[in-house]
Amino acid sequence: MIIKKTKQGQIHITETIAVLFIFFVLLFFGLVFYYKYADVSAKEQLAENLERRAVDSTTRFIFLPEVQCTQGELPPFSYCLDLLKLNAFKDMLLGDALDEYYFHLFSFAKITIQEVYPDPTRSWVVYNKPKIDYSSKKITYFSTALEDTSVFGGTEPSIYFGYVAMEVYS
Repeated sequence: MIIKKTKQGQIHITETIAVLFIFFVLLFFGLVFYYKYADVSAKEQLAENLERRAVDSTTRFIFLPEVQCTQGELPPFSYCLDLLKLNAFKDMLLGDALDEYYFHLFSFAKITIQEVYPDPTRSWVVYNKPKIDYSSKKITYFSTALEDTSVFGGTEPSIYFGYVAMEVYS
């Protein structure tokens, strides 16, 4: 009888070890699956945050009073950039006096204004603070009117068509 009980005990121990082995294998696969899911989810979140930052930076730039079209005491025109103000703004950014302020607004980014009509070869790089070791980059485009008051001596503005290209780095 003792021999029979010992064999039953060995069978129970073997069954317990097999169940524990299967449990730990399932636990291992569950942890691997969770890690992969968390990794993909984190990458998607980073991409979404970068896209949101690109749109926010583009909106901030479009509505900067430093570059918006104005006419006397009237409120600024929406979605219009004044080329005279744009050139002055670009020259102002070459100095380091307001570098921290605009870096707080745009962070690591490059802002390019491209004229589409009538002269598609004209473009202006307004802000350029690239990140050297970036992991990803997002470019957003925003159509805008470009007003040039310098063409006819400042009496009648010329309106061109262009877009703002905002590159943000993460």
